[in-house]
Amino acid sequence: MQSTESQPRPLHVLVAGGGIGGLTLAQGLAKAGIAVTVFERDAHARDGDQGYRMVVNADGERALRDCLPSALVDLCERASIAPATLMTFLDTDLEPRFAKPLPRADSGYVLNRLTLREILLAGLGERVQFGRRVTGYDQVGDGRVRVQLADGLTVTGDLLVGADGTDSTVRGLAVPDAEFDLVGHLVRGRTVLHPELASWLPEILIDTVSRVLGPGGVSMSVATCRVRRVPGLTAVPDYLSWSISLHHDPGGAAPHWVARDVVGDWHPALRRIVAEADPAEVVSLPLRAARPVERWSVGNVTLLGDAVHTVPPGRGEGANVALRDAAVLRHRLIDATRGRIPLARAKVEYENEMLAYSFAAQTSIRTTKPYAPRSGA
Repeated sequence: MQSTESQPRPLHVLVAGGGIGGLTLAQGLAKAGIAVTVFERDAHARDGDQGYRMVVNADGERALRDCLPSALVDLCERASIAPATLMTFLDTDLEPRFAKPLPRADSGYVLNRLTLREILLAGLGERVQFGRRVTGYDQVGDGRVRVQLADGLTVTGDLLVGADGTDSTVRGLAVPDAEFDLVGHLVRGRTVLHPELASWLPEILIDTVSRVLGPGGVSMSVATCRVRRVPGLTAVPDYLSWSISLHHDPGGAAPHWVARDVVGDWHPALRRIVAEADPAEVVSLPLRAARPVERWSVGNVTLLGDAVHTVPPGRGEGANVALRDAAVLRHRLIDATRGRIPLARAKVEYENEMLAYSFAAQTSIRTTKPYAPRSGA
């Protein structure tokens, strides 16, 4: 006879953070018939720094297929960015140092981040509550968790998932001794690829993914993004997604001016790409890498994505690992709702698996250059 603890019971999962990982988990739980509520601090879906380009690798694609309804999986593929045809490494005069054709990949694709967020929100409706920031939590007598919100209200559920990013409030409470290494700084922007710009843009920067290697280890990446138009999704103009990696803290200087200063004596096309970006879309951010943590002891609170294993941007590994987190946690929670294992064990099994693969991936990222050619590629 089964113990009462392992009997199937409905769950209500509370998620702090409506980013890629949190929304993918919400889709996966909704698909499985598990109640979920996401609390997102941004007031609207378009708020916040979403970034402009995400490479969905094979692991990320599998996770999306697992968590999303088939219609949304198809939408991801149809709304993806047209694949680049060439990878190049250039000097600041745009003279090639290395170039190779990019064959059509058998799996994965590239997505505009806003497009992906719109797709991940599809069908979730009131399960996602914008403008509601999680500020804390406490335990209640029946083994459940009560979440405190910035508006003063509270919501009670069976499990709280901190998917609230690198500056996670939930992690700060559950794992207060978690530490990060500062590994650099990044300035990121987007420049619309209007016809006039395309007329003077050097061919080496058209439909390519390029890395410009500057002095002192400073570098700039430029990728052409042509987003396929799909009815029902926000139309995104063709654009160049670019970022500049720095070793120094730009401080309080306006990010757009920081970027213009860095490329001030580089090739005129690079200077013009930066100059013609919308200053409001240029942001600077520190690059942080989380140090490995031990599994935490809070019984009904867990973490997902950058809230636990932040990595610097490179090939998009951080976001893809967050997608994998969502799929792994989804399956453990399905096991709990079907009475195969208690919820507490489901949480532990997820954390053990997630901590192992996420920090193994991070070690690989730290020891390789993120834009260097992969062996055998």
